[in-house]
Amino acid sequence: MSNVARAHDFIASGHMVDGAKVENTLGEGSWVPILNRFVHKLGKFSLDPFRMLVVDLMHECELGTWKALFTHLIRLLYALPQGSQLVAILDSRFREIPTFGNGVICKFSNNTSEMKRLAACEFEDILQCAIPVFEGLFPPDHDAIVQSLLYQFAQWHALAKLRMHSRSTITFLEETFQKLSRKLRKLRNFTCAAFNAVELPREKAARQKKASQHSENGGNISQESSRREKSKKFNLLTYKFHAMEDYATTIRFFGTMDSLTTQIGELAHRALKAFYPLTNKLDTPAQLAKHERRQRVLRRVAEADGTVSSTSNRSQADAPPSVSSKMHHHITNSLNNPINLFSFLRENDGDLAVKNFIPKLRDHILYRLRGLDISHCDHTFTDNKQNVVIIPNNIIYSVQTMQVYYTTYDIRREYDTINPRAHSDVMVLSGESAPRHPYWYARVLDDWEELYVGIFVDRDMFMQYTHLGVGHPLALRRIARDCFGPLLAAWADAMDVVNDEDDGNSEKGSDDECSEGCDELGDGHDNNDKGLEELDEDGEDQLRDEGCEYGSSPSDEEQDDGDEFNDFSF
Repeated sequence: MSNVARAHDFIASGHMVDGAKVENTLGEGSWVPILNRFVHKLGKFSLDPFRMLVVDLMHECELGTWKALFTHLIRLLYALPQGSQLVAILDSRFREIPTFGNGVICKFSNNTSEMKRLAACEFEDILQCAIPVFEGLFPPDHDAIVQSLLYQFAQWHALAKLRMHSRSTITFLEETFQKLSRKLRKLRNFTCAAFNAVELPREKAARQKKASQHSENGGNISQESSRREKSKKFNLLTYKFHAMEDYATTIRFFGTMDSLTTQIGELAHRALKAFYPLTNKLDTPAQLAKHERRQRVLRRVAEADGTVSSTSNRSQADAPPSVSSKMHHHITNSLNNPINLFSFLRENDGDLAVKNFIPKLRDHILYRLRGLDISHCDHTFTDNKQNVVIIPNNIIYSVQTMQVYYTTYDIRREYDTINPRAHSDVMVLSGESAPRHPYWYARVLDDWEELYVGIFVDRDMFMQYTHLGVGHPLALRRIARDCFGPLLAAWADAMDVVNDEDDGNSEKGSDDECSEGCDELGDGHDNNDKGLEELDEDGEDQLRDEGCEYGSSPSDEEQDDGDEFNDFSF
């Protein structure tokens, strides 16, 4: 602060504010010759005012950097041949994305490219689902850059929003930002330079409307300039991009982002917006206050009377347990939907989902009845043992939902609902003795043609895939392998997904700026792996090598960290 005080004295003695003497005194760091009240009052206690300034993930990232990146990607699509058709394909892909979880991913109903009336949570949904949506829309060399950038951005966002951090996850966040910054510069220097991006149709319409209003008020704006499309550049020189580097430091000082997010206060606006249509638009604040007070009084009356909602009028047997339940799952005992096995098989003849259905069903029932370990259920019983299982009248019963309870990475109890009509896609740990892939993927009584595992739509799923989840089976297997060494190496490697390809096909000769600030990966990495270090120095990681083919895990060298379970931040 002494330099600031000296610069302030120079200005008081007559030197120019932007003069060389003042600038040289302030030095680097964007200092200004002003001492605020915090410094005056608390400076004697060695207060550093910069440590008080925390980041704002919702406004700086979801409504800031990500919105700016997504907007420019749409501009680049319009700049391509048949750009309007490509944007229409992007909108149709967003509309095809199913919902996920309890409000985690909502339905994209409108044209996403128009970005009309979108809140921060909706921009977050766009980021989490962007990788398969943008796939193949750009030319191949640019598509690889965009896909890699989207992956790194989604990974950085997932790490920044974790509700529990360890030393390794914070280090991983810092490394991810270094990669992300290189990808952003590469997009600007290579992809953006290859196309002449102009303003979006909605941006042009807004500018023309503003120009017409200005001309009506006596302003002088030429009609030709207002009709001409303005060129748009991807600008990285903004505070919001600059602040992305400060997230790891903020988490170390103040804890996780959910303890200081502005999203909680913004969500409270929904209550007022729900009351607004009930007003006559005159003296609106007073009417909103009356509606809020009336709702509060009714809620307290209901709590005092012990009134229960209509959803709890079901029988005690059918009511699902609370989220804090230690049960593994809950399925209702309803007998309302009987299904004849043989009629079911005839109706679904040819469907791969019902191939050898009855023998597999009998095997599963035998596992359950005998209390066997079903974690490795690739064993089949003999016909004589299967005949012990008798299904009365060959009738089974269908239920509409199933709730599966689990403990999340941040030691909370949650549940997922499996619904054949809405949420029918299932991912579980492999039950094979020597699995080729650590997970099984399925769809309840259906099949699919394509598989996209969006590992960023759920923090718990992300922690599973990155092997950073505390207490998760993959993390435990990794600890066992590290402890027992070669005894379990072959089995542990079979349970991990490792990408065999490297960055050999990535572009050569990238600009020097893209390779600046490239450090070796964090603690616990194999320093003998020279090829990996060279790839990091080039900063040209392909999407397939950075995390997965939409669902595989990072390689062992990228994730082994001895401090994985130490010094947790909540």
